[in-house]
Amino acid sequence: MKGLIIALLCYLAATSALAGGLLGGGFWLIGTETTGSAPARVAPIPQRIADSIERKKAVVPPQEPAASPPATRPMQEANAALRPPAKWTIRELTPPPAKKRNARVKNQPDGAFTPSYAVTTARNDNPY
Repeated sequence: MKGLIIALLCYLAATSALAGGLLGGGFWLIGTETTGSAPARVAPIPQRIADSIERKKAVVPPQEPAASPPATRPMQEANAALRPPAKWTIRELTPPPAKKRNARVKNQPDGAFTPSYAVTTARNDNPY
């Protein structure tokens, strides 16, 4: 009985150590480093790219303030253009045309079948 309790305690200690190591490593990986006192810096934009951005900006001349449109109520009923309902038509399907039988097969007596290829008993070792 004493040996069973000791084995159980050893198992519990080993399991706790492994789980603690796994969790501690995970928190270490996702944790932020607070000792770094360097401020975050942004990479400078090259001058040729900055010039290109300035050229592409739209030059809008100043305009006189226009008269604002008359204010409307925010929730106002209005007519809506609805699409007409779809028209469904149900058509009856015609049965597929009957297949034409080969004239040679028609002339054969019932039960007689002649394949279109030669049937031989020769062996071929080719597996394909």
